[in-house]
Amino acid sequence: MTNQGVTQRSPAVIIRRVGNQQDLSPWKEVTFAGFDFSQGDRTSYDRFTDAFPLDPASPQQAFLAFDGGKPVAASLLFLAGDAAGLYFITTLGDYRRRGIGREMVLATLHYARAAGARFASLQSSPDGLSVYEKAGFKECCRVDIYGRKA
Repeated sequence: MTNQGVTQRSPAVIIRRVGNQQDLSPWKEVTFAGFDFSQGDRTSYDRFTDAFPLDPASPQQAFLAFDGGKPVAASLLFLAGDAAGLYFITTLGDYRRRGIGREMVLATLHYARAAGARFASLQSSPDGLSVYEKAGFKECCRVDIYGRKA
C-alpha cells in the first residue's frame, strides 16, 4: 500500500491504517456504532480496543475510511504467515450502499497482499454478505452460532 497505508477511492474517501491513538479513537466509535453494540458493552469494548497494537510491524492492523474528513468505515486485519483474517468490517448506517464497505475490504486486502498474504478469510453476517461477494469472496461454509445469556 502506498503512502503508509493510505488509499483513495474517490476525492472524498480516504482509507488509512490506524497508526496512532488519534485515529484509534474514531475507529472505536465507528465500529461500536456500526455494529450497534449496547452502551452496557462499552467498558469491555474499550478495554479490548485500548490494547490494540499500533505498530506497523504488528500482525494486527486496523483501518479507517474517511468520507469528506469524517470517519465512516473500519476494518481489522490479522496476518499469520501467508494468511490474512479480516474482521470488524463495518460502515456507518448513513454511508452504506455507496461502495465504501467494498473499498474498505479491498484496501485491507491490498495491505495484506503487500505484507505477504496469499489467502484471506472472513466471517459475514447476512447483511454484509453482498459486500464481500462484490469484493471477490466466495462462500466456503456456514457456521451456526449458539449462545446463552450469562
